[in-house]
Amino acid sequence: MKRFLLSALLLITCTLLAQKPPANDGQPRNAIGMEFVKIAPGEFMMGCSKNDNECGGDENPRHRVQITRSFEIGKFEVTQAQWVALMQTNPSSNKGDTRPVETVSKLEAQDFIAKLNAMNDGFRYRLPTEAEWEYAARG
Repeated sequence: MKRFLLSALLLITCTLLAQKPPANDGQPRNAIGMEFVKIAPGEFMMGCSKNDNECGGDENPRHRVQITRSFEIGKFEVTQAQWVALMQTNPSSNKGDTRPVETVSKLEAQDFIAKLNAMNDGFRYRLPTEAEWEYAARG
C-alpha cells in the first residue's frame, strides 16, 4: 500500500521548470504525451484543517506557506504506456495502457525522471516539493 500511495503522489507530479512550446490545444506536452499545467505563485495554509480528525501527526501544526515561483505540473497521472515508453517494463498490478502506473518506489520514480531529463527536450523534470504538491492539489 505504501508503494502505491508513493507512486500516486510522486508520479502525478513530475514537474518541469523550463518552458516548451504548447501543443495545438495550448497545453505543453513532452515526447511521450505527458501534459502539463502552469501553477502560479501564491500562498496557502498547509496542513490539516482545524476540525479534521483524520490527520496524521506530521500534518500539524497548520501553517502558512508561500510559493514564490510558478511551476508546471503533470495534468494527469503518468500512464502505464508512458512509463513503458521509457522504462520498458510495467510494474503495475492493474494493467491497462491508459491507467496510471502504480506499485513503483521513489527510486524507480527518480529513475523515470532521470530518463525524462536524458531526452533533452527542453524540459527539466523533478519531483515537486511537498508544499508544491499540496498547493497544486488544493487548486
